[in-house]
Formats: sequence, structure tokens, C-alpha cells
Amino acid sequence: MLHIISQSPVEYSVLDRIDPGDQVLFIENAVLSLIEGGRLTSNLIQLQKKAPLFILAPDLETRGIDKENLVAGIESIEYTDFVELTVQNKVIHSWC
Repeated sequence: MLHIISQSPVEYSVLDRIDPGDQVLFIENAVLSLIEGGRLTSNLIQLQKKAPLFILAPDLETRGIDKENLVAGIESIEYTDFVELTVQNKVIHSWC
């Protein structure tokens, strides 16, 4: 399953619904929750042990955030990669 998270702040309950093998994409204002040292840092580090985390690069750029400021291990992707994630996953859940 692909989880697309756009809400900010990201709720702990949303992260709790991610299962091993799922993929997670953070877009829009949700990218603000991925900054190293933020309230979700430890949760995101633990979450990466069971699911890959992605962030949409244009949304980072729009908000003036450098990849180096994110929790380590989160992969920055472009729109073409976003499309590929949607093709790979039969089930997609958007968290708005």
C-alpha cells in the first residue's frame, strides 16, 4: 500500500497505520514534519525500519528546505517517481 501524507502536522495515529512493506510519500505541508530534530524524528527513524519513506522534492524546494535538514534516510523523489509509486501500488491511501 502507498500512503500519501499531505497534512501538517502529521498525526502519530497516521504513522501507526503503516504496515511493514508499505511505502510512504510525504507531500505538500507534510514535508515540514520531516525536519531533523522535530517532534516526529524518533517515530520516523523507527518507521523506516519497516517502510521506505519518500518526500516530493518540489515540495521541499517550494518551502525552502534542504534535504540535509531532513531525518536521515528519507528519499527525495520527483514527480515521475511519484507516478511510478502509484503504478507499483494497487492500494493507495491519501491522508489529508
